[in-house]
Amino acid sequence: MPWHYRKNGQPTSEVTNIRIALKYVVAELGTTRAKDFGPRALKAARQAMIDAGCVRTSINHMTARIRGLFRWAVAEELVPPETLVAIQLLAGLRFGRSDAKEAEPVKPVPQAFIDAVQPHVSRQVWAMIQLQRLTGARPGEIVAMRGCDLNTKGTIWEYVPESHKTQHNGKRRIIFLGPQAQEALKPFLRMDLAAHLFSPAESREAHLEQRRAPRQTPLTPSQLARSRKPNPAKAPGEFYTVVSYGRAIRNACQRADREAHKESPDVSGDVVLIPHWHPHQLRHNAATEVRRQFGIETVRAVLGHSSIATSELYAEFDDCKAREAIALIGYLVEDVLARSQPFIIAAAKKMLKTNSSIALTLALASGGKWMNRFYVPHAVRVALMSGESGDAVIQETARRIARSMPWMNLRDYANAIWSFDLPRLGQPQTKRDLTKFIDDHALDVLIVDPA
Repeated sequence: MPWHYRKNGQPTSEVTNIRIALKYVVAELGTTRAKDFGPRALKAARQAMIDAGCVRTSINHMTARIRGLFRWAVAEELVPPETLVAIQLLAGLRFGRSDAKEAEPVKPVPQAFIDAVQPHVSRQVWAMIQLQRLTGARPGEIVAMRGCDLNTKGTIWEYVPESHKTQHNGKRRIIFLGPQAQEALKPFLRMDLAAHLFSPAESREAHLEQRRAPRQTPLTPSQLARSRKPNPAKAPGEFYTVVSYGRAIRNACQRADREAHKESPDVSGDVVLIPHWHPHQLRHNAATEVRRQFGIETVRAVLGHSSIATSELYAEFDDCKAREAIALIGYLVEDVLARSQPFIIAAAKKMLKTNSSIALTLALASGGKWMNRFYVPHAVRVALMSGESGDAVIQETARRIARSMPWMNLRDYANAIWSFDLPRLGQPQTKRDLTKFIDDHALDVLIVDPA
């Protein structure tokens, strides 16, 4: 195999990809001499890929790998140059101009589907899911994390993977870890800095311990005398691979779907309630969130997308923008209010808790700062349900706070919804009405100010 298909002395997944492409060549034209392989032969192999149900983009990639192999063979003087020239004349499949099916675009995972798998994955897998969502790192970069690759100085940590996808192009890769990502990572930091942080072996041991915990009867002497096989056929590894990480998520999706059907017995078993998703989609989640808050240029910085020349030109700017984005990602109010998390304003009587709630509502609705101190990265839909002081007082207080920020316009608060009917959470009908209220107003945040 050509030397450039090795990274750090080890074959990359490109070797497997080449073998998959050649499988169609061997199946269709196994007896054809290499020097007789021409455009018609390549077209026959490509048709076999179409018949096998491969998508158009994958077929074009496999065809390019076949050409690449012949390019190497010409350089080694194993086949005549005219063989390569001939097969390069075969154009790739164009969109809508072939029988090959199109690939579905990769989309972010809805948060509800991410949350659904949490009870069904180990804490190691859940931490990796959170890290991907918060940093935009590739699955291979997350599973390979080691203590020696981390710089934990400063408020924003840095992770420099030992190996990454574009390393062979001379690109650098720094993944920034904000406060929430740091909290997800801290339980897995080790004294052995060279060890991988996420271990399937530890996950397996924790799973067995959890199964033993509810046991009521003591172990029998024969059970105590049992010893594990020294070399089991399927022993868990010391670190996850992209494949095992993806498999853990796929299995969790299947279990979550079964649980969802138990809770909804009226839904047909043929209907998938929790669809399967894969780790790479979490990178799209991060990209979508970063773009919404900071723009496409910061997405390029955080996800490491650029040419070598662009990386050198914007390196300092990129680091600054990426640090800023990672520090705020997941926060509705910087260092105060995290997305999808409960939040309590607590104080003694007459300590302006209602005023603080009103100010928080206006800050979230407009973006800017809360208390003129805590940064709100972007405006969100927010509702305040208050049982304090009466409608007129609440409205006047809101106007007074809004007027104290003359740079804002009243229409900037269009995202704020005001309600003076407090929910009674002990009643099932009230819970349903509250859910409907949140859905009808497309709320990101609900603030309840009890009487």
